[in-house]
Amino acid sequence: MAETSGVPGGKPAEGDFITTLKRVVSVLKQTDVPFALAGGFAAYARGGTSSDHDVDFLIREQDAGTVLAALAEAGFRTERPPEDWLVKVYDGDRLVDLIFRPVERPVTDETLALADSLRVDSILVPVMPATTLMVHKVLMFSQHYCDFAKALPIARSLREQIDWDQVRRETAESPYAQAFLFLLDRLAVLSRRPAEHRPGLGPLPPARSAEPSHVPPGPPHLPEAHDVATPDASGPSPTAAQRRRRSGNGPSGRALLTKEAG
Repeated sequence: MAETSGVPGGKPAEGDFITTLKRVVSVLKQTDVPFALAGGFAAYARGGTSSDHDVDFLIREQDAGTVLAALAEAGFRTERPPEDWLVKVYDGDRLVDLIFRPVERPVTDETLALADSLRVDSILVPVMPATTLMVHKVLMFSQHYCDFAKALPIARSLREQIDWDQVRRETAESPYAQAFLFLLDRLAVLSRRPAEHRPGLGPLPPARSAEPSHVPPGPPHLPEAHDVATPDASGPSPTAAQRRRRSGNGPSGRALLTKEAG
């Protein structure tokens, strides 16, 4: 039985994988073949979430034999699995995948030229861009494997480094990838763009006002003081007959108007 270390239950710890990563990088640098760190530990190197499942490197297919021979000489156990897109090596119980055709796309010199030289622990390692990592991650989704929970932490932690428009373009043929991007948009992981630039989504709902939509009516309007007739303070209120005489509608008023007219 292989010796295990790190955490209870025999699962290798992250530090053990970092040690394995450094050993592989040291050997690959001696072979002079181009390579780049990919997968979860590439996200880790870029400040994102780490992976303790395995270490992934991208290599060209024509270099696979050279890489396996060099790692075997350094003490790694090598394996050519039935899958025709990678080879594997083991450092004790720690797995390293050497991938030359991820998501059915061959690794080329142009692919590896995109890598940035970043420091992982104490060594410089060529690391694939965050956008490429995201493209590879979501193109792995299919009807047989569609675990969004493993891709979501990477998307959240590296979202500022990812060109999401490029991710959409390169994954447009995959409904599973598009479903994941839709989820990211609804979770506000992606930047909030205007509706016409948010494929598959309608307009954003209008902002809700802080004021209540219905304002209850206030007290009834009371007339101002100048609208109300007030009695003459110098005497009693005029009688109806006096008001008619003043207006010319009473008997005395009509007689006075007839006399003035004559």
